[in-house]
Amino acid sequence: MAEEAQVRYRPIPKPFAASLVVLAGAAVLATALPERGEAQVPRQAPSEFPMTVGRWQGRHDRPEQIYIDTLKFDDYIIAEYVDSDRGLVNL
Repeated sequence: MAEEAQVRYRPIPKPFAASLVVLAGAAVLATALPERGEAQVPRQAPSEFPMTVGRWQGRHDRPEQIYIDTLKFDDYIIAEYVDSDRGLVNL
C-alpha cells in the first residue's frame, strides 16, 4: 500500500524561509560578537548598610540557617526599619 501512495512536494512557505534566514543571521552575529565580561561595580558590604535612614531606625535580622544553606548565599541584608510614627518597613 505504501508503494501506491502519491508523494507531493510543497514549496517552503515564505514566512518559514524568512524565519530561517533571520535565525541564521542571529546565530552568525552571536558567534562573531566579542565575549562580554562581568561589570566590576564598586560596592559596600551589606553589613555596612546604614541602620539609620532619616527618621527610620533599623535592626539587622538573620534568616534561619536552613535557608542560608539551601540558597547558598553569603551576601545579603535583612533589616526591619521603624519610624517615629511606628511605621514598619522590611528590607
